[in-house]
Amino acid sequence: FPVFLHPQTGEEYALARTEQKIALGYHGFRFNTAPDITIEEDLKRRDLTINAIAQDENGELIDPWGGQRDLDARVLRHISDAFSEDPVRVLRVARFAARFYSLGFKIAPETVTLMKQIVQAGEIDQLVPERVWQEVEKSLTANTPSVFWQVLLQVGALTRIAPELNDFLNAGSKQTIAHDTPQPISALRSIPALAAVDQAVGESPEVLLAILACCAWQRGISLAPLGERWKLSNQHRWLIEAVVQFDGVLSRVHDLSGAQMLGVLEQADALRRPERFKALLAAYQLCRNLSTERLSQALNKIAELDLGAQVKQLSGAAAKRRVRALRLKALTDL
Repeated sequence: FPVFLHPQTGEEYALARTEQKIALGYHGFRFNTAPDITIEEDLKRRDLTINAIAQDENGELIDPWGGQRDLDARVLRHISDAFSEDPVRVLRVARFAARFYSLGFKIAPETVTLMKQIVQAGEIDQLVPERVWQEVEKSLTANTPSVFWQVLLQVGALTRIAPELNDFLNAGSKQTIAHDTPQPISALRSIPALAAVDQAVGESPEVLLAILACCAWQRGISLAPLGERWKLSNQHRWLIEAVVQFDGVLSRVHDLSGAQMLGVLEQADALRRPERFKALLAAYQLCRNLSTERLSQALNKIAELDLGAQVKQLSGAAAKRRVRALRLKALTDL
């Protein structure tokens, strides 16, 4: 639908519009932006009442669907049955619930019911991977990201967009999540992985996803298929696979020799990509509650080495042997 950008400020201006559902999925709409469409008609097509408040040129609010009332009551409520025509709204509402949970917001029971119906109708299956990941990634920057997963569990969406994660979280929960109104905190007490994610708020989304992957692996469930399913970047894929690959050595980091630590750093390509390796250590530590500081120190010690002067007279294999010997020496006291 037509969106115009102001050439100086970059502000977005979208014309009032209505939509007609003509096919399954996120793109299955025909838009009408005729001049006679009213602002009330436009607002009716929005997702939630709190997102359907406009303001006129005099500063007066236009609120035909009770958005201010629901803001006061801290309720996330859909406006009309048109909500069900756009499956991404299931993920958006879950994300809003995670973002505003700390302020006391809850999803209206009738909206939870409608979200379940959208999933059961198969609409959620039409979402493209990139769109799913976009919502997931945003949820991982919310104040309480665990609520996002709790809501998707409740409405049955997680089994469609991430069956491995659905299996893991259901296996980790001692409660049946089938209430009309989400009760995230009570459910989270029986899912330590989600509690770990909440405790890691402020870390990057890739670290939070790796925490889930690490915790899932404790139950023998690999989240590696999410890399392909969500079309994740190589960085994200590496992290959710690395928590499995390096689980054995990271779990006994205090017993590793200098040579073994150097071997881990080399195998993980940590000397060329230290930030990626640090993200792995952070995720593992937050998931397992085990300190990985020793490997962080090993990486820092090697990074501080000035190797240029000591190998400038050498070349080829001799230089590589000398570099490795110096790195091993630097780790002898750790």
